[in-house]
Amino acid sequence: MRLLRASLLFSAVWAIGATPGSGGAQQSTPVLLRQFYGELALEVREAGGGALHLAAADSQRSVVVLLLRSDLARWADTVTRLLAVRSKEGRARALAEGPGVRGGSLSLTRVASAGKVTWTLFLADGDFVSVQTLLSEDEVRRLIAALKRLAGGAGRRS
Repeated sequence: MRLLRASLLFSAVWAIGATPGSGGAQQSTPVLLRQFYGELALEVREAGGGALHLAAADSQRSVVVLLLRSDLARWADTVTRLLAVRSKEGRARALAEGPGVRGGSLSLTRVASAGKVTWTLFLADGDFVSVQTLLSEDEVRRLIAALKRLAGGAGRRS
């Protein structure tokens, strides 16, 4: 069942490039990252001009967010600082917004309450279509490591 779900979600992400008005990742650009995080399939492709397309899909929706590598690197640095926080209570968020009015946004929220920490990854495109998922701390660490590498311009597959 999980294999079928994975296939369907990655098909949805792959098809994002053909979605009208999405500013989607072009099919001809190589995939830099394709991975599950929580309940989201995430795919990253080169967008040119120092930017990346982050495409994400859950079981019902898909979005494409355009982010500059420099903004993604700052976002990843902020999340790294959030991972180091050990407070018992509170909420903190790392946010990156794409250039212009159609870029979209990427956020990760950390909520600590009653000794429990939850992480929520949220992506919204320029049309305010959004997807989100809960992540474990381990998933947050893996996501940040992958996005830091891509933001640095390595451009290797994961």
